[in-house]
Amino acid sequence: MTGDAGNCSAATAAEIHGLGGDYVLQVKGNQPTLLKFCEAAFAGLPRPAPIPRKGHGRLTMRTLRAAPALPMATGIPFSRSAVCLETRTLCKGVETSATLFYVSDRDLRGATPEDLDELLSTHWRSSESANHWIRDAQYREDFCRMSNPTAILNRSLLINACAFITNTLRIRKKTSTPALRERFDRRPSLALRLLMNPFCARLDP
Repeated sequence: MTGDAGNCSAATAAEIHGLGGDYVLQVKGNQPTLLKFCEAAFAGLPRPAPIPRKGHGRLTMRTLRAAPALPMATGIPFSRSAVCLETRTLCKGVETSATLFYVSDRDLRGATPEDLDELLSTHWRSSESANHWIRDAQYREDFCRMSNPTAILNRSLLINACAFITNTLRIRKKTSTPALRERFDRRPSLALRLLMNPFCARLDP
């Protein structure tokens, strides 16, 4: 299982492991001790050749490494390794860089950079792109200013349903999320029908 930094906790890691799963969890500032450990763990390690990626008008060079990370050092139960992902992205003449860290209960020290890249890409495809990006960019969940707990819960459940339908139709119809949003904007009745019966309704041409 993969998770963003909000899921990186001792309780979550222990529950996943206890149910027989493996985890790869992103490390950010909400775990300051673990973040400092990761920064120190990779400080002296050699960098392998970066992996180039092109798409959406961007060229990204991704450098990936793994290091040992035992529970006594990380505070995360059953952890065995940490992963460092360094990116340099060139888009429209502007270069940006970022360093991301992950912790896992799998021993990834012998994994190739390509294997590590595929593992972390799974997280972005399943969690960030298919969930968080849809919720934030398409349904603007981060802009919610509701304070009533019931209203917040109802809105979240509705977005969950919309995200499920969007992902299902995007894959089935080989289209994009913005294209689906545009179609639903033109025909709100279609969106309502899909929400009421997402398993049986068909997306009209």
